[in-house]
Amino acid sequence: MEQTNIPYDGKKMTVFRNGMIYSKEAEGFRLPREQRKWKAQWIWAPSGAYPEYQNCDYTMFQRKDGPFAVFVFQKKMWCGEKPDRADLYITADSSYKVFINGRPVGRGSAQPGGDYANCESVPYKFYENYKVQDFLRAGENVITVRVCLGAVVQSEISCGHGGLLAEITDGRENVLAATDDTWKCVRDRAYTARSSWDGTYTLEEEDWGYRDETWDWAEVVKKQELFPPVYATPIPNLIYLEQRPEKVLNPFEPGAERVFYDTDADRIRITKGAPVTFWLDFGRICAAYFFLNIKGGKGTKAVLHMQEFPGKVERDGTTVTLTLGDEQAGLETLRMQSIRYVQITLSNVWQDCVIHAAGINISAYPSELKGSFQCSDPLLEKIYLAGCRTNQICRQTYHMDSPIHQEPLGCMGDYMIESLMNYVTFGDPYLTRFDILKIAAYLKERDYRMFHPSYCLLYIGMILDYAMYSGDLELLSKTEETIDGILRLFTSYLGGNGLIEKAPNYMFMDWVEDGGFNRHHPPKCMGQGYLTAMFAGALERAVSILHLLGGREEKINGYERLRRQVAESIHRELWDEEKQLYVDGLYDPEARESTRWMPADVDRRFYSQHMNTLAVLYHIVPKEREQELMARVMEDPTLSQAQPYFMHFVFEALQQTGLFETYGLKQIRRWESLLDENPDALKEVWYGFDCDYSHAWGGTPTYQLPTRILGVVPAEPGFGKIRFQPCLPPELTYARGSIPTPKGEISVELTRFESEVKVRLDLPEGVGIAEGK
Repeated sequence: MEQTNIPYDGKKMTVFRNGMIYSKEAEGFRLPREQRKWKAQWIWAPSGAYPEYQNCDYTMFQRKDGPFAVFVFQKKMWCGEKPDRADLYITADSSYKVFINGRPVGRGSAQPGGDYANCESVPYKFYENYKVQDFLRAGENVITVRVCLGAVVQSEISCGHGGLLAEITDGRENVLAATDDTWKCVRDRAYTARSSWDGTYTLEEEDWGYRDETWDWAEVVKKQELFPPVYATPIPNLIYLEQRPEKVLNPFEPGAERVFYDTDADRIRITKGAPVTFWLDFGRICAAYFFLNIKGGKGTKAVLHMQEFPGKVERDGTTVTLTLGDEQAGLETLRMQSIRYVQITLSNVWQDCVIHAAGINISAYPSELKGSFQCSDPLLEKIYLAGCRTNQICRQTYHMDSPIHQEPLGCMGDYMIESLMNYVTFGDPYLTRFDILKIAAYLKERDYRMFHPSYCLLYIGMILDYAMYSGDLELLSKTEETIDGILRLFTSYLGGNGLIEKAPNYMFMDWVEDGGFNRHHPPKCMGQGYLTAMFAGALERAVSILHLLGGREEKINGYERLRRQVAESIHRELWDEEKQLYVDGLYDPEARESTRWMPADVDRRFYSQHMNTLAVLYHIVPKEREQELMARVMEDPTLSQAQPYFMHFVFEALQQTGLFETYGLKQIRRWESLLDENPDALKEVWYGFDCDYSHAWGGTPTYQLPTRILGVVPAEPGFGKIRFQPCLPPELTYARGSIPTPKGEISVELTRFESEVKVRLDLPEGVGIAEGK
């Protein structure tokens, strides 16, 4: 795939190419002010008219069946002349889509963070800033905002009360419009639930013009303190790209000719008759919102399944039910989905039905694919690009696990790997920075506890990676308190034997079935060594962070001393001399209680790639035995085997021990089985359970190929110096590519001539090569 000479035309800032989205929308982006002074007030639908739609659940995890509703707010605004500059600042609880003069401007708000199973609010929200001068005109203008009361996906967190906060200013900060009691509002009763729509109650199309008489006056929320401080979203605004279906699939009625797709007229016609099922095919999996206009008989029902594969119905929230009211209606889904196909089943088709303007609004973080990797093995290139695509799908207002799940930020084992993938491909630091700060704020509020304890420890490594790839050391000082809190908590989990004995659970290891258990939430004897090794690794990375900050020798010495003690305890307690392996943990006869996330312990010994890989990676096994143990990890089929997520750590340990050239490419080629199922985005696991095909946590080859084969990683923050250790395995004749850095692009080309490898390295100004390993 060529990655140069992207054909931008004039003002066109975004293009599709080979399944990727290239965007210049974020060029020149700068971090905004942390907070602004608002003249606007939080408003909501009047409590007298809508008493049952004032409050809502904080999150979808509460499962209290709290009220859900969609409201539309409008304000008429007069401009004596078209302004040269205008800024819209906006947020809402729980989410919004904003229009000016009928044209969509953007969506929000940015996801606030939180953790899996979180049932509480957070003490902050975020607002977006849109440049809207091109949306305005001289004379009358109408701003329209659709707001959802209550979360639509599990990553959303509400303040518990409906609200809209918005204002438009000119370039001199004069307020042109601000939310107050002069706004109008109405409940859009067609949205009867998060995933059902009743056209009997639809707002007619002309209602999107200003309706001065039929709507209610909005109400300023009496207790403004219900809403927490609101901070600027420190990432570029997402972009939305409209796409029509490439084709319509109608496999159940071949030759019946009941479903006709006229691409020129952008229309699908369905003749009356029995229920009928067909699919709209959009060509590739995308993170998107589906929309359509439909005309037919009153009472016609459409069940819409958003799918990655035809007929593969996913979890709750991916299905929408539409009932047609007075002959014609339009619908846009409230929730972003993972979509290649939309399955449509029409019933009660008592007269001909026409679907027109059906399509998806693709949601994407604006960036270019600056990095590249090519080599003599086309399979490796395909694996690399599939990871790029999947990562782009998952880069939204946080590094989500998948558009199907949209797990909260506490599930950040995914986001650590996705961030590394980003550094060597898109080269954008802002989204990871945003993730890190939100996680830090959330952990401080929750006494540094996370639903998955191991992810808490990986978070410290994520901070170090960010500093090395971005050069931003200011973030290290902002997160130091959180790092200390995490390490203090895990120190309290240590028992008299020096291992973690008192953890609330031993999640997350990997999606692996072993001995009747799943390593997602293993018993203590299966997860103890893993979690203790993760603790040793977190201490090691905390020491590296403190060295970068400087002037913290006492703390450095304390953490290094504790790291040695933990490593020595693991080796003393868990090393099996006969097997020459580390056992996963010790049986605890006191751990008899079984909870949902930690089974009762069993008197058995387990051995895994996971535990022994971490023993190598975190310098628990004596250095002179690291390579021997890592070779055993790769060669012993009796060990519990890693899935794509944990293979990231396996590759890191192979690199550390000099074994990547021996084992690396063979392992990366295992991703071929994922591409056989779906060639353009990645499945969550190789085997074990039915799952989604847009899960970037399994994309570590996209990070490994350029860093291990081209051999470029930062040796100093921001690439002041690099470690350059190119490795062209004998099965490759060439490899070349580029890695983006804050100082410019590094390009490498490796070419084999018989037994010799020729190396070309181009470095931007200000980047040097560190000596030694």
